[in-house]
Amino acid sequence: MRYYLFNQAGVLVGDVELDPYGPIPALATTVEPPAFTPPQIPAWRGGDWVILDEMPEAPPPSPPVPPPPPVLERQAFVRLFTSAQILRLEPVVAEAAALTKEQMMACLAGTGTVAHGRLLVVRAALRQLDTADVVDFSRTEVIAYLATLRTLEVIESDAELTRIATGRSVGAA
Repeated sequence: MRYYLFNQAGVLVGDVELDPYGPIPALATTVEPPAFTPPQIPAWRGGDWVILDEMPEAPPPSPPVPPPPPVLERQAFVRLFTSAQILRLEPVVAEAAALTKEQMMACLAGTGTVAHGRLLVVRAALRQLDTADVVDFSRTEVIAYLATLRTLEVIESDAELTRIATGRSVGAA
């Protein structure tokens, strides 16, 4: 199958014959461009070719791709927290450890209190952190844990939550 290739500005850059069952190039179409004579320029505009009299301006650069969520060793993760945050976390950890089996089961069944549900998230995260070699910020449990610490005001601001969730140390730019 013949594919007509175009660049980011939509300008025709060539054509290629490819297996119809193979991968399709990202900036390509099977629609043949109309006949043109230089200096005319065929340009793809979302569903059809148009003929331009001059080269279009280059599109603005794409925004930078954010870095992947960090994966940190457990101790490096713990060091992301300030002393004040750790002091605020201590009573939360004690409360989470004091949850009874009945309270935990009620939370899992959807009949527990919101406060107990939050403590259960903290308890589960702490149990995982105790045995983990690394903390992967792309995991749902880690995100839920950090969001819960924000809700419980252990993490005092959204800016601090973002700092920790992106793996940046205190004072890092």
